[in-house]
Amino acid sequence: MAGRTLVVLSAAMMMAGCGQASEDAFNDSFDENFVSSCLSSATGAGVPNDQAQQACDCGLAEINDKYSMTEKITLSDEQVQPIAERCFAEAAAAAGGAPAVAQ
Repeated sequence: MAGRTLVVLSAAMMMAGCGQASEDAFNDSFDENFVSSCLSSATGAGVPNDQAQQACDCGLAEINDKYSMTEKITLSDEQVQPIAERCFAEAAAAAGGAPAVAQ
């Protein structure tokens, strides 16, 4: 009986580990794709590279703080836009320039 309990507990821990591994893989992929897309859009709109990097990093950090993995799967433009506007304005202010928002 104790052996069977150990096997069941081990299997449960392995499945939980797989769940966390899947979530970690999703989050890593989301982070990479978000920053890549953000940088491409921003620099394509004429935002300087360093300002774009700062704004995109800011946006990613805020999204990761605010939304769970499940919420990020269905994240809409309406949810991201205010974050992007705030982060691009902050990056522009830090650079001493006018706010530039990548659309």
